[in-house]
Amino acid sequence: MESSSCLVISMLHRLLCGAIALVIGSTAIAPAQAQQRPNTQSAPSSRSTTPPDPNCPIKGNISQTTDGQSTGRRLYHLPGMRDYERTVIDLSRGERWFCSEAEAIAAGWAKAPR
Repeated sequence: MESSSCLVISMLHRLLCGAIALVIGSTAIAPAQAQQRPNTQSAPSSRSTTPPDPNCPIKGNISQTTDGQSTGRRLYHLPGMRDYERTVIDLSRGERWFCSEAEAIAAGWAKAPR
């Protein structure tokens, strides 16, 4: 009886180990394939020129010097302003989108000069 129990356990072990699949994303793959599969998913970018909500197109930008150092000036850009199209919002730097000028002003941001 003991040897048959060991045989059953051994068979179950092989069955379970062979059948285990890893779930990556929404695709189930075998363990050997998981090690070979490159990670093609990337984190969403925190930089954007397009508002996540079309009703909130005002860009809240933190000014930088030409060498990339922050000046700390918080300026908002309205659609149609000279620098609007080239202004990139980087959420990781504290920049943000606003739905109205009043909202930007209330948050302490000043209107960009151009």
